[in-house]
Amino acid sequence: MNFILNLIYTYYKKGHSLKKGNFLNRFHTIFFSNKKIIKYLFGFNVYDELHKTTDPRKFDLTTILLKNILNKFLKKRIKNLEILEVGTGYYSLLSIYLKKKYNHQIIATDINPNAIISSKLNCEKNNANIELIASDLFENINDKKFDIIFWNLPYYSDENIYLKPFLNHVSKYLNTNAIIFLGYNSTPLKPKTIIDLTKNSHGIKYINTEDFYWNHHKIAVISKINS
Repeated sequence: MNFILNLIYTYYKKGHSLKKGNFLNRFHTIFFSNKKIIKYLFGFNVYDELHKTTDPRKFDLTTILLKNILNKFLKKRIKNLEILEVGTGYYSLLSIYLKKKYNHQIIATDINPNAIISSKLNCEKNNANIELIASDLFENINDKKFDIIFWNLPYYSDENIYLKPFLNHVSKYLNTNAIIFLGYNSTPLKPKTIIDLTKNSHGIKYINTEDFYWNHHKIAVISKINS
């Protein structure tokens, strides 16, 4: 299975060097930009009147995997939770989905102000009461604390720029027994990198890696160390 997966990912990566990509690149773009598929997977429509990026894709495989693991976790929780999504993007798909299904208190952030403007439109159109904040990590979060923080990592970027500062500062934004879910593609970002960075960060501990035999994407599960 790993051999076949490696061939698929290698073929996909090679397509990036082509002007129009290869078949897998084109299929990937069509699938992850299709509004009917989003409606089927998340249960609501997306609106892109304010979309200001050249990338037509509205979600990726990690979005789906985060949705599944968050569902698995939240089904066991009765009390009202404080949830933070970092890097919500132009549509806030996961935040809207969780708000409509579980009605917890949700804050969603993104470093890109245009993404926040676009996500606000999508939240308004879908009657989802989510607080959206333009913020570089925790810059504009103030002293809020959360029970769950999740992030579909920008895993092709340098982890020292985004992941290391996140892990170094996240503990002071966590309530007792809080959980962090970090979704990523393990081809550019290795599990060991996240584990090592977590070990060197204050107030948090690495719990486990959620693996999926049919793809290279993973979910890192991290918790607060309670004193």
